Amino acid sequence: MKDSKDDYFKSKEFRELLASYENDKHTGSPIFLHSDDLAEIADYYRLEGMIEQAHEAAVYGVQLHPGATTPLLFLSREALTQNNIPKAEKLAAEIEDKSDSDYHYLLAEIGVAKGKLNEAEEKFRKYYDETSDELERDDIAIDIGIIYLDYGYFEEAQQWLERCVNNDRTDYYEAMANVLFFTQNLSECAMMYEKLIDAHPYNPAYWLGLSNSQMMMGHYEESACSCNYGIAVAPECVDLYIVKAECLKQLQQTAELYKLMKQISSTESQSPQTLVGFASILSSNHQFQEALNCLEKAHGLLKKLPYDKNKPIYLSLYQEASLANFYLGSKPLASYYANEALHIAPNNAHSLTLKGLILLSDKLVDAAEECFRKAIAADNNPEDTMLRIFYAYYTNKLYEQAFQTLSSLHELYPYCNDGYTIAYLAICSWHTNRMEEFNQYLKEVTVQEPSNMEMVLHHIIYTIH
Repeated sequence: MKDSKDDYFKSKEFRELLASYENDKHTGSPIFLHSDDLAEIADYYRLEGMIEQAHEAAVYGVQLHPGATTPLLFLSREALTQNNIPKAEKLAAEIEDKSDSDYHYLLAEIGVAKGKLNEAEEKFRKYYDETSDELERDDIAIDIGIIYLDYGYFEEAQQWLERCVNNDRTDYYEAMANVLFFTQNLSECAMMYEKLIDAHPYNPAYWLGLSNSQMMMGHYEESACSCNYGIAVAPECVDLYIVKAECLKQLQQTAELYKLMKQISSTESQSPQTLVGFASILSSNHQFQEALNCLEKAHGLLKKLPYDKNKPIYLSLYQEASLANFYLGSKPLASYYANEALHIAPNNAHSLTLKGLILLSDKLVDAAEECFRKAIAADNNPEDTMLRIFYAYYTNKLYEQAFQTLSSLHELYPYCNDGYTIAYLAICSWHTNRMEEFNQYLKEVTVQEPSNMEMVLHHIIYTIH
């Protein structure tokens, strides 16, 4: 399997370039590098998850070479990942060489971000057709597929990926696995991840992808087994523990679930990330006080670390603390932590829906719905956000709004229609006296996820009594 992106970053040439850049930075010496080299360094840092260093390298590239294409491309795309389209357009306009094909490629990407797919597709096709080299055309097809994938246009993503002739390569399998996952072709998705694991057995992201696809198919034992392999490779990967915990919950292996959580929370190498991850698991099992205990431990560890470099984990911690305090009835604390989360990331969709949940509980419906509108606008893939908005309405017994939200999710994103979605549509139909819809959804639950019919009927009987 060919890996098309990492080879250069592993080369002696790049390692020497990076060492020179980092040495000059450390000693305060002037850095005289070509704009393309600085853009490559920025891209390397981005792939390594060193976001601040990546931004700094690209900004330096623009300062040293005003109007240079490659660092401005990097910064414009960075703005797109932050959902800041005006900033992305402003940075694109600063590119001096307007004849550069990469400039027009960037405009196409901005077009996708704005939802102008016809214009974007025309530019993409022109860029693709201008290239005659087969390997380069494959690179372009995969890159375009990934762009569409990032913005939730899965059909367009798949069409471009299928243009790839030499598709025995990591980036193709990664992108296609994501397309297959989001379009609910889970069996094929699992096969893609198995191919990736065959070539890269020590990559925890691939074990996570495989376990997620297996879990979504209801293959909980297989998924838990994949998690075990992934955890053996990367014991620090919180998401693998979370998936395994969900599988144990579905298998009703409560003793094993608690054993798993105890094992991680008692380890000497516990991290704030792990503790926050397990707080999320505890909250999903309605163990909100235990979740707060985990968060308190995480906060104690975070106090010893630089705040600026740990903002993402603080954000997750505040979100989990807000949720747990809300369900424990401590609304002032819930509001405080929601506001702290919004202070870190004012346009974070999860934080905005948490704020909306709290506002609904105080009967401030208009203010809550403004938060929900901002949350959906801020999220490139709003399925999870819509689900959180549904739960906010449902928790506050606003069943009409809950039904409308879940119906929209049901229509816009068919791949989200698991047994729980249909079950809650049935419950909301009953609450809003939509008996025809109630009967329809109840039949669907019976066929799709029979175990959830008991949940629906139990809820209705409990409400009657």
